This record gives sequence, structure tokens and C-alpha cells, in this order.
Amino acid sequence: MSTHLVDEDTINLLVTTLHARHVTDLIEQYRDQGRASLATTRGPVDYREYLGHRLHDMNVAAVEDHYREPAKEIGVHYYDYSPTELGSDPAKISPDVARRILGAAYCYQYQAMDALSWQDSLEQQLIHRLVDQLARDLSVEWEYVESRDLPAMQPGVSLMKLAGK
Repeated sequence: MSTHLVDEDTINLLVTTLHARHVTDLIEQYRDQGRASLATTRGPVDYREYLGHRLHDMNVAAVEDHYREPAKEIGVHYYDYSPTELGSDPAKISPDVARRILGAAYCYQYQAMDALSWQDSLEQQLIHRLVDQLARDLSVEWEYVESRDLPAMQPGVSLMKLAGK
């Protein structure tokens, strides 16, 4: 298995979606536990740049941990956040965009999980929550049949009755 840096567009898509989905409460929890630090603690904070750097840094850590070489030796570049368009209402994304975001989340997770610090990290929790939210959103499309609409169950066949016992 190899580990690679995901494209900046992947991180930008994830960050824009995480921001639109209001998952900043996780960042606050981690900060309160001393597991995340922010450059600023006064006034409203725009978490997008912070999230982007956290995701990028975890991906870099995975590459370093996998290949046991410093990032500068591997050719890692600096990350710069750029918003991604999610549609007219980012809180209500289309199923096609949701699937694209799910693909980006799974791609990122696959590449970042080689980091020794991945387990129980803020990044892992953010991706997990995002995947859960998107899966729930997409499940609305699934059709199912109410049990009351099913035909009556036929009595089961008993091998004992067939054998005459």
C-alpha cells in the first residue's frame, strides 16, 4: 500500500463542506481539551483556513510516517485554502455533489490513515461526522416498502411435517 498527498481541490471541497455543515463544535471540543490550538481566540473565527491546514498536515504526517522521511524530502508543498462552490444552498447539497464529497472524504481518509496520529484525531472525527451526515442525506433517496404493504406471510414449511413426524 502506498500513501500520497491528496489534491488541494480534495481538501478544499472537504473544508468548504465541513464549514457549510457547521461542524465547528468538534473543533471547540478539541480546543477545550487542549488537543487543538487556534491562532486567535477572540471574536468569531473562520475555521476554513484552520481546517484546511489541519487536514493537509495530517495527510503530510501520513506520508512522512509511511515513508519514514521528512516532508521536504518528499516534495510537499504549502497548502492554501480556496473555497469550493457547493451550489446555491450549501446546507442542501444535491445527491451528485454529496457523492462527490463522499468520494473525496474516502480518498482523504485512505491517504491520511497511515499517520500515527490519525486514530481519535480531530481530522478523523471530522471526516467520520461528514461521512455520517452525507450518508444520512443520501439515504433519503432509498426506496423501501413498509411492512404493512408486504403480502401476507405464508406459513413456513416444516421438514418434520414433511417427514410425517
